[in-house]
Amino acid sequence: MPLNHCLEEVNLSQPDLLARLYREYADAGAQVIETNTFGANRIRLARYGLDHQVNEINWRSVQVARDALKGRKDVFIGGSVGPLSIRPSDGEFSVDDRKALFREQIARCSTAAAI
Repeated sequence: MPLNHCLEEVNLSQPDLLARLYREYADAGAQVIETNTFGANRIRLARYGLDHQVNEINWRSVQVARDALKGRKDVFIGGSVGPLSIRPSDGEFSVDDRKALFREQIARCSTAAAI
């Protein structure tokens, strides 16, 4: 991936690549696979014009992981959530705003995981 590319966007554009990576980690002995959602919050995705796809990006990563690891009882899927990484140019965010941003990302991952 190019350095300036949003890695979480791969959940939508290259799910086969993502599935292969998940399987390769599991085959190498990983017992927990993290979803490709570390930076998939509205603030960080906005830098790539993808803030309107928060739900889809998070949901898709979990679905790809579940499909790729189907039948594997020895591997768990963990949702990856990174910091908001708020920059001055992003504006002001209250504590409640920050909580809402994390809830938005986490809720979609956990909903997909529970299905």
